[in-house]
Amino acid sequence: MKKMIVVDLDNSLLNSKTECEENSKNYLKELKDKGYIIVIATGRSLASAIRVTDGACFANYIITSSGTVIFDNDNKQIIFEKTLDNNEIQKLYLEYKDVFKEFIFCDGNTYYKYYPAKKLSHFEEEIKDVVTFLETSPNLKHMSLAIKDISKIYELQDKLNKEFTNLHFIVMQDSLASSKWLDILCCNVSKYKAITFLSKLIDINNKNIIAFGDGLNDIEMISNCGVGVAMGNALEEVKEKALFETSSCDNEGIISFLKEYLHDEK
Repeated sequence: MKKMIVVDLDNSLLNSKTECEENSKNYLKELKDKGYIIVIATGRSLASAIRVTDGACFANYIITSSGTVIFDNDNKQIIFEKTLDNNEIQKLYLEYKDVFKEFIFCDGNTYYKYYPAKKLSHFEEEIKDVVTFLETSPNLKHMSLAIKDISKIYELQDKLNKEFTNLHFIVMQDSLASSKWLDILCCNVSKYKAITFLSKLIDINNKNIIAFGDGLNDIEMISNCGVGVAMGNALEEVKEKALFETSSCDNEGIISFLKEYLHDEK
């Protein structure tokens, strides 16, 4: 009976120092070699997910940008992809630019920032003019917005979802992040929807999917996958929806859970 193991990256498989432990990578690779389907599901770009996992050789598939892209890592090809409507994004920017203090765009490889709140890393590029950028960047996968008045974030999320029906606005926070922000995806896109697409493609029943996560964009998959597991460091909103809780990302909680759970079902 095939099983799918879905792992979030930041503060889940990756520790609080954004490192992927060698022991974790080796164990997941062992499971992959035994026939388990290993899937990364992250809000990161594809390039970033591959970089922080040293090639993700343990993963059969990589879901990136919170469900926008599904990459077949064994055959090195994209099998599902959605692209933002830049006209909609430009309209959003022009109407609401005073509401936000930072705009971050991602094309699947590079992050582009407008009004960076901190010094850019060498994986990011600064934008001088958003309108010009949008006119010359046709393949954006997702974007993130830092709001000036965080107390109004859910009110704003509701307003924007009603106004921009081709876009999907989600409130996002990782378990170790100090604040919330808005992520923008194509409509009908999420980690869980990508997992469902993939599970049907390779014929795996939902009850045989084990999913790990810690942040707000993990709640849907934690709630709906057959075995939802919250990290020990997960937000309380995630833990409330999980069937199980494991130890923290700094204690390789994913691996410790799998060793016990998969051993018990033999």
